[in-house]
Amino acid sequence: MYSRCGQIGLACKVFNEIPIRNVVAWTVLVIGYVHNGENQKSLESLYEMHRIGEDNQKPNSRTFEGGFLACGNMGSLSEGKCLHGLVMKNGIGCSQVIHSSLLSMYTKCGAPKDAYSSFSEVINRDLLSWTSIISVYTRFGMVECVRFFWEMLDEQIYPDGIVIACILSSFGNSMNLYKGKAFHGLIIWKHYVPDEKVNNSLLFIYCKFGMLSFAERLFHVCRGNEECWNFMVYGYDRTGNKMKCIKLFREMKVSGIHSESISIISAIASCSRLGAIDLGRSEKDVILWNTLMSSHIHVKHHEEATDLFDKMVIEGHRPNTATFVIVLSACAHMASLEKGERIFQHLEESNMKPNEITFLFLLSVCVHVGLVEEGKFVFSKMLSYSVKPNLKHYTCMVDLLGRSGNLQEAKDLVLSMPISPDGSVWAALLGHCKTYNQTEMGIRIAMHAISSEPEKDGYYITMANMYSSTGRWEKQKV
Repeated sequence: MYSRCGQIGLACKVFNEIPIRNVVAWTVLVIGYVHNGENQKSLESLYEMHRIGEDNQKPNSRTFEGGFLACGNMGSLSEGKCLHGLVMKNGIGCSQVIHSSLLSMYTKCGAPKDAYSSFSEVINRDLLSWTSIISVYTRFGMVECVRFFWEMLDEQIYPDGIVIACILSSFGNSMNLYKGKAFHGLIIWKHYVPDEKVNNSLLFIYCKFGMLSFAERLFHVCRGNEECWNFMVYGYDRTGNKMKCIKLFREMKVSGIHSESISIISAIASCSRLGAIDLGRSEKDVILWNTLMSSHIHVKHHEEATDLFDKMVIEGHRPNTATFVIVLSACAHMASLEKGERIFQHLEESNMKPNEITFLFLLSVCVHVGLVEEGKFVFSKMLSYSVKPNLKHYTCMVDLLGRSGNLQEAKDLVLSMPISPDGSVWAALLGHCKTYNQTEMGIRIAMHAISSEPEKDGYYITMANMYSSTGRWEKQKV
């Protein structure tokens, strides 16, 4: 009751007072943590239950369902796979609840192949199962999502707006206007009443392919939502209707409709082509400049973003902390240490200090793009600003070094940390040891991890797998 009402602290208090805790009590605690946003604590409780529980108190399918929910919410694929292995070890891998939970977890973690493997094991596939597999395949631009749609209809499962929007999105991403129009015809033929998501997806397709007459008809139907305005501005610019583009963008601003990057860039492009740069200069506030720079980064125009920053400074506008974060991320994407150092110098001259979040964002960009030297530069700058790296910063650095194969350097960094490494740090390092087949190092790292967090079953499983890969189990048997 307490956990469902958002009082997880009281729920824990009641749990701790239970003398003999059964599976139900543990399961309620695990799921309660998830429902209250405490995903890591949910997993810790599940592992503790598995470690100390008797045979009749081991986690069941519902308990593991809570664990998979936590992994999905955190986007932690490695943790989810460890938990999947634990499920198989406990012999409850064939449960319908487990397969559905695995499908949801792998979908949220963006692992389409693993998601499909779980999906194929689901016997009674409902709308949620089909939506999960179609959405993850659409997200990665995989054309199989259309095949899944027809299979779904064959099983007499009828789509909702989310599924239809996913299929339409796949046609837009694959530049297939013919299929998009045919699918629109199917929607009309089946008397399906399109919702907001479907209308927006259709509008984007028609704008992208320059079918303005169709787009304008749809726009008049769905102009009540912000996304369709942004798409329509984009459509006018894409088809060369510059005056209509600027007029609609102005109407958006007067109406208080939020401008997304797609419409801002379209409007600015139309203004520059017409010489109507007053629109681009009339908004002198820093927020607009930041939005414009973010928009350029979003479409990978990183140099244009840094040029905008230079123009902003020349015209006398004072950048704020968000401005520096945005332009430094552009420098990271361009792998330009020289520009990055210049921006940091400007930041110092402005008497602004980046905080922990600023550095974490920049390190995350370096990890995403694979910029090792730039990441080291950013990490070194933390000490210059008296910002102490926390566990998230160290995890980023370990991930960055590990991805590039610098495993010894990553290991040295972990062992020299002034704070105790947590599961995310160890998991990152162990994962890269496995990727680069550094089994001996991986075993040593696993031993360090076990000594620091002996309650985590995942480390034992990882080390056992590494022993197995080197043939040590066979030697032990002999």
